[in-house]
This record gives sequence, C-alpha cells and structure tokens, in this order.
Amino acid sequence: MLVFTACKKDKTGTFLSGRYAEVSPNANLLYLNFISSSVVEKLEYGFILNRDTFQYVINSGQITLTQKNTTSILEFTILNDSSFRIENLYASIPENPKTYMVFKKAR
Repeated sequence: MLVFTACKKDKTGTFLSGRYAEVSPNANLLYLNFISSSVVEKLEYGFILNRDTFQYVINSGQITLTQKNTTSILEFTILNDSSFRIENLYASIPENPKTYMVFKKAR
C-alpha cells in the first residue's frame, strides 16, 4: 500500500508537496508546483506558458512568496489534505474586495 501526503507540518511550519491545479475561479489556468519545502513554481497556461519560481513560507494563515527583491504576503487556508485557498495571486485594485483562488492536488 502506498500513501502520499499533500500537506506536511514540521517544526518550522506547514509545507506542501506536488502539483496543484486552480479549480476556482478559473479551472486549470494556473498550477502551483511545490518542488520542496521552500520552493514553489507557478505555471500559467495561456497563449504561452509563463513560469515563475518563488521561495515560500506558510505560517499562521498566510503564505509569504519571495522572488528576487519582491515579497508578497497573502492569506492562505488549507481546506483539506488535497486542497487550499489562497488570496488572489494576480494584482488587484486595493479598494476592491479581496478575491480568492482555490487549488486542488493534480493527479
């Protein structure tokens, strides 16, 4: 019997492993591939494939994404062992209400 876990927790916080597909609001447009306990790759499918790599830390309901000299801190909730909700990864107008994206473990 093989058992794969999608979400792990150690002394330094929560980390994810594997590839997750966006299911809401735009199914399969964006994928997040958690390569290690501190590196995530964002894959965005459109006319061309856009790929970005970030350092990440999940702690206290937030995910911190760092790329070069830029850091974003977003709301983050693990919904169950195969999905999570994250504050919208795309830039938005600060006056607008926050929006969220839901990702599910890709098969």
